[in-house]
Amino acid sequence: AGVQHARADAETAAGQLDAARADLEAALQLAPDDPWLIYDRAKLDAASDPARGRTLFEHGLELAPADPAMRYAYALYLSSLDAPQEALDQVRQIAVAARSDGMRELDGRLRKELRQAEVESLADAGHWLDAHQAYGELAASDPADVELQLAYARFLDHGDDAASTDMVLDEVEALAAADDLDRRLEALRLRRSSGNWARAERDSQALLAAAPDDPRVLRAAGQ
Repeated sequence: AGVQHARADAETAAGQLDAARADLEAALQLAPDDPWLIYDRAKLDAASDPARGRTLFEHGLELAPADPAMRYAYALYLSSLDAPQEALDQVRQIAVAARSDGMRELDGRLRKELRQAEVESLADAGHWLDAHQAYGELAASDPADVELQLAYARFLDHGDDAASTDMVLDEVEALAAADDLDRRLEALRLRRSSGNWARAERDSQALLAAAPDDPRVLRAAGQ
C-alpha cells in the first residue's frame, strides 16, 4: 500500500488526479484501515462529493474504532468541510492521554472557531455589547493568533469602533510576517474603513516597498 500511496502523492502534486484516485483505491484494498490513505482519498473529492469522504471514514471507524489516528484524520477532514462541531466530536472521542500535540492543537482551534461563531451570532442578533465583551475575551485568550486578531478587527470595524479597530490592527501588523501580504492587505483595508487614512497611507507605502511588483499591492496603493 505504501508504494501506491507514495505514487498517488506524486500524482496529486502533478495534477494527475484520476491516476491518484486509482492508486489510492488500490492502496485501500490492501490497507482499508489506514486513516491517512482514507484522508487523502477523501480530500481528492471533498469539493465535489464530500459525502463520499464521510462514508469512507465511517467505514474506517468500523474497522478501527479505537485508533486515535482514525478519529484525528476524520476530524481534520470534517474541519476542512467547515464542520467544526462534528470535527470536535471526533476529537473528543480520543482519550486525553492518547492525544498528540497535533490533536491537542486541533481541539483548541476547533473550540475557538465554535466560540467565535457563537460570538458573531450574538452580534448578528443585535446583542452588540455582549458580543463586544465576548469577542474581546476570546481575542485576549490567544493574543498570538493573528487570524483571530484580524477577525476581531473586522468585528470591531463592522461595529464602527474605530479606535479599538486601530489598536487591534496594531497587534495584527506586529504578528503578521513581513511577506504575509494577504493579512497585511486586509489590515490596510480595515485601516481605511476605520478612517485612519494617515496610517493607511504609511502602511500602503510599506507594502509597496516590500512587494513593489505584486498586482494586489499595486491595486491597493492605487497604482
